[in-house]
Formats: sequence, C-alpha cells, structure tokens
Amino acid sequence: MRALLIKSGRKHAVYALASRSRCEVLDVIEKLMTDDRKTAEKFLAVIERFSEGEAVYQGAIKSLKDGIYEFRCNRRGHWLRVLWFYDENNGRVVICTHAFIKKSNETPKGEIRKARDLLRAYKEARRSGDVEFIEE
Repeated sequence: MRALLIKSGRKHAVYALASRSRCEVLDVIEKLMTDDRKTAEKFLAVIERFSEGEAVYQGAIKSLKDGIYEFRCNRRGHWLRVLWFYDENNGRVVICTHAFIKKSNETPKGEIRKARDLLRAYKEARRSGDVEFIEE
C-alpha cells in the first residue's frame, strides 16, 4: 500500500492512499483543476490550513463515524468530499482514502463503508510494515 504526501505542515501531514497505478484523491483534484479550478483551490486551501493547525471554515471538516472524517468543500451546489482518518500510530498523520463529488449534503453510506474498508486494510498493512510513504 502506498501513501502519497499531499501537504505537510506544522500540525499534520496529509497523505492520500494510492494503488500502483493511480491515486483517486489526486485524480479528482487534478480533474477539478481543469473543470472547476476555484473549487480545487478552495479545497487545497482547507488542506493547507488544516495541516498548519489553523482554523478552517465551519463545515469544512466533519466527523462521520468509526474514526472516519471528511473534508468538505461546497461550490455552486456541488460538494467535493474527501474521506480520511488519523493514523493510529502517529496522530499527526492523516490518510485520505478517496474523493467524490456530490450534489446533496449527505455522505452516502457506501462511501463511508469504502473508507472503513480502506482504514482496516491500512491498519493491517501498517502492522505488517507494508505501507510505503512517498513524499515527492
């Protein structure tokens, strides 16, 4: 399992899970940079402030359940969501599982299940030393 560094700040280092060939979180952000640059920039600003330990606007971070959180960014009625969790071995490390765009304010249960499954897989990989942190 690979974790790609998105942003490292004074308080948190934010990583995104990746397979050998792709990273869903970075793919969504890259597509947004083309389709809706302002939303992508707004989201990246949230990550920047969060990683530095600075306050973010109300609603930008939401606790879901079972240790899963989401970064939320709304623009023109579309919600960019990135689900994530804290690394249990290092509370400074945040692992983003995946990203999606929704028109409604509610987070689909299937997306939360996907994040929980990735959290379990991450914990297992971490215990066996099979997580590669990439800081390029």
